[in-house]
Amino acid sequence: MEYLRLEENDDYIDLFREFQTKKHSIRSYQQNKVVINLPVSLIELVRQKHRRFERAIEQSPYKETVMFSKLKLHISPDTFRGLFEPSIRAIIKHFAEMQKNPKVEDINILGLVGGFVECELVHNAVSSYFGNSKSILVPEDARTAVMKGAVLYAFQPKAKTDLLLSKISKMHGNDFKDLISKGDFASYENRVYLAGACNIGKSSLASILIGEVVPTKWHSTDGLVIHFGRNGIHLEDKKMIPLGQSDTNILKKLLLGNPNVEAMTTDNSKLNLPTNIQNRIQEDSQIETASNLPSKYFEHDEKAIEKLSTAPDLTITTENPTKKQDLQAVELKVEQHSNLQIPHVTNQTHTSIQSDVLQEIRHGKYKIRVAPSDLVDFGGQRSFDMTHQLFIQHKGTFVLMFDGRYGLHSPLKEYPQGDITAKDILVHWVDSILIYCGEGDDKMPMILFAATHSDRLLLDQITAEKRNFTSELTTLFQNHSRKKHIIFDRIFFINATNSEDPEIELLKDALVDIAFQQPTWGQRMPMAWVPLELQISEMRTKGINLVTKETIQELNLSNPDFMLNEFRLDEFLKLQHSLGKIMYFDQPTLQDFVIIQPSAMVNILRSFVTDKIFLAGGPRTQKNFRGNG
Repeated sequence: MEYLRLEENDDYIDLFREFQTKKHSIRSYQQNKVVINLPVSLIELVRQKHRRFERAIEQSPYKETVMFSKLKLHISPDTFRGLFEPSIRAIIKHFAEMQKNPKVEDINILGLVGGFVECELVHNAVSSYFGNSKSILVPEDARTAVMKGAVLYAFQPKAKTDLLLSKISKMHGNDFKDLISKGDFASYENRVYLAGACNIGKSSLASILIGEVVPTKWHSTDGLVIHFGRNGIHLEDKKMIPLGQSDTNILKKLLLGNPNVEAMTTDNSKLNLPTNIQNRIQEDSQIETASNLPSKYFEHDEKAIEKLSTAPDLTITTENPTKKQDLQAVELKVEQHSNLQIPHVTNQTHTSIQSDVLQEIRHGKYKIRVAPSDLVDFGGQRSFDMTHQLFIQHKGTFVLMFDGRYGLHSPLKEYPQGDITAKDILVHWVDSILIYCGEGDDKMPMILFAATHSDRLLLDQITAEKRNFTSELTTLFQNHSRKKHIIFDRIFFINATNSEDPEIELLKDALVDIAFQQPTWGQRMPMAWVPLELQISEMRTKGINLVTKETIQELNLSNPDFMLNEFRLDEFLKLQHSLGKIMYFDQPTLQDFVIIQPSAMVNILRSFVTDKIFLAGGPRTQKNFRGNG
């Protein structure tokens, strides 16, 4: 390697960077092999110094766990993780020695910095060693945290950093206004799509993922069902958990995103310095973690509540204007543009938002570290193919499913149109998902595969079929022009009626891993968007499905403290559309309207595009439809 560094420095740097990337992305329970691209110069160097690269591996201790093929090194995950064990043991040993020092034995919060701590293995090892006795802080971009901290300290050597929750209660109203106007917060948005043939268990899996009772009888999905905020990802435990009810609370999302409080106290907001993603932090004077709640709710003692209630320049309201209510099916009536009236929606001021944030804290309504996720369950009938494309977004993960009992090549009886197989359905879905994907580095969306009905096979049959399915999917998609979006070398063989199925747990872990690798995961968002989000959320709770863009512009003008210019407003609408929160098409005529409740479009489309099994009125009505068009 020293010779490579001296003679081929560019190749050496590229190899070093790729190794660093793999080091940061390796997971504790990863089963896929780690693949590293090797420069041709290194292969030639080995040939000159030793012999063929393959021969060098065969004579090494890693001959059983490392393979060389097509200029790539394929390393088993256990072997790759083993490379870091000596360093991790040394770190733990250092911590053990530190604890013996009386000067630091009472320290309960540890901050981990440096590039190596961005490796999950290090964080997990340290957390496992200390258990609940210490709180661990890992900042974003940990490799440069010390340098950036030093720069900040140089600008404000006497500054103190407090938790956001304590700062909000002490903020003057104008300070909070500045926070909303100029600050930003980390946004954790995720969406999972379940798709594939009909009658294979998609809705059953959806029930498990959102914590509902699995249906024992098949009821085909009419179009699609969107479960907003019914699934969650715990940011600390990195586990997917069901949420008992819809959780789309915008204020909770803001608090979860650790807003940048420092932006308003200095002029350093232009530095765009990241803020800490805090793990297992407790502030004894204000916050206690309820040990009897698995999802870890915030609770506050009486003194803390009293302190929050008496914050300066603040009036605590008794009613939250954005309180969630159960949405009922509302028939959408599209009227003439001139007849659409601006709905009565609460104006958002810095005082009202600060009041609502504090009320959320006082009532302990939000969970500490759970990011709500949306789930979309697509109906499998071919009739819906023309409408499903409208709801496919490129910021999420698709689980394409098929019935493992019949494999990929057996004709499906649910499709009388012809000899349609699971293979045909999967290829169709892959092409539909990826047809509009660009050529950039963004790997989203990602596509996984799951076979169902594992409970109908014996254990040895399941193992054999998984191997066969993996081989067939690899053959099917390994040469696809967008193959970087497709995980075809791993399949999950699940029992979608068993909420404790181990394969479903593995599938959920894979979905969480993908969520954490999204380029937009933890992306900083302007807090100035929050007031408009609150108003749109309020309209949803009132059953409003469609508004004109002019209405959105009027609402924006009603928030003079946080008013967005025309460009920023369009940017806001497009991002909300890409996340599936609203539907906004920047096309002539269509751009005049905003659908703020996407599920309303499902009901509209059902009115003229559906499958015959959902037609009401029996055979006579169906005959009239066929005769009259």
